[in-house]
Amino acid sequence: VKRCGKFIAAGDRRQSIMGFGSALSDSFDQLCRRANNVELPLSVNYRCGFNIVNEAKTYVPQIEQCETAEPGEVIHTTTLTDARPGDMILCRKTNPLLVVALNMIRRGKSAYVLGTEIANRMKQMIDRVSDDDGSLLTLSVLDSKLSWLIRQKADELRARGIQSVGTHPAYIAVADAVTCIRTVASACEDVPDLLAMIDKLFADTQSGNAVVLSTVHRAKGLETDRVFIICPEILPWIMPGQLEWERQQEMNLRYVAITRPKKTLVYVDVSEKEINKLEV
Repeated sequence: VKRCGKFIAAGDRRQSIMGFGSALSDSFDQLCRRANNVELPLSVNYRCGFNIVNEAKTYVPQIEQCETAEPGEVIHTTTLTDARPGDMILCRKTNPLLVVALNMIRRGKSAYVLGTEIANRMKQMIDRVSDDDGSLLTLSVLDSKLSWLIRQKADELRARGIQSVGTHPAYIAVADAVTCIRTVASACEDVPDLLAMIDKLFADTQSGNAVVLSTVHRAKGLETDRVFIICPEILPWIMPGQLEWERQQEMNLRYVAITRPKKTLVYVDVSEKEINKLEV
């Protein structure tokens, strides 16, 4: 910017959610600390209905609804039988989404999970434990090798002097990916079937003919009329040893999830442990 120029940035402190990927958790505040800056509020929400904005106010008091906002509604339920094409289902973690998507597909409903990068990570992990000669793994052998990957990551972190291995982001990433692979494998006959099912479950193309499932991270910037939040007890996901900025970003995730729907926000009050029993 020239000395006589202006630099303009638009941002939302409460939508800072990518700190786990090395993004600055206070990037907007760093911009605001520049000399001669002027900060102008953009607190009016033009997406959500009145009652949804009131729900968001619990976490971000300064948010306001626009004058022409529809009423909107916030609902609590214990099933997903009402979910229909065009709806979005959100969760803090990927694995519950896979469980729900598989159950929907089994019942003849169209559903997919956003995020080809997640599918690629799962397939890369399977490829990593495959035999060098290209021979096909059995699902039981694959399961054993995936357990070895988790132990290997734990040993690697301990060798670096890290004590709280179970809450370290690198360990959680490996363990979550393994859990997701095992969930999909439970519906498959062999490894080729598993790889094909992973491709079927994940897509990045928006479609009005299917229920879209997504992590909250992946849904940032998206919107639809009706949004279901499953396993709300892990949003925020609070763990021992979290730093203050990590806790704040978990609260930000809940705010992001609440503000995705335009008309209806539905909390599906079924815990992560009971997700297999969720009626779809």
